[in-house]
Amino acid sequence: MPRTMFAAALTALALASSAALAADIQPYTSPTRAYSWKGSYVGANIGYQSGSVSNSPADPSGVVGGVQAGYNWQHGQFVFGAETDLQVSDANDTFAP
Repeated sequence: MPRTMFAAALTALALASSAALAADIQPYTSPTRAYSWKGSYVGANIGYQSGSVSNSPADPSGVVGGVQAGYNWQHGQFVFGAETDLQVSDANDTFAP
């Protein structure tokens, strides 16, 4: 009889301890705030360009730059947008000497 009581007590202790371990597991929760791509934006760029022409001694080079602007709409996981840009170049050289 003492063996049976010991086995029952051990089984009860094992069941109680596994329930306590399961209580420590936290359920997965999604992030509370997601990033949004919605909104307007403006940008600018500037650089230098150079090149060479194989059949002419001309080496056109100069400053290049521009601006761009747009607006994005986000619907769920999809992003729709409109953008416009203006680019200018100051590269010049005489191609026909």
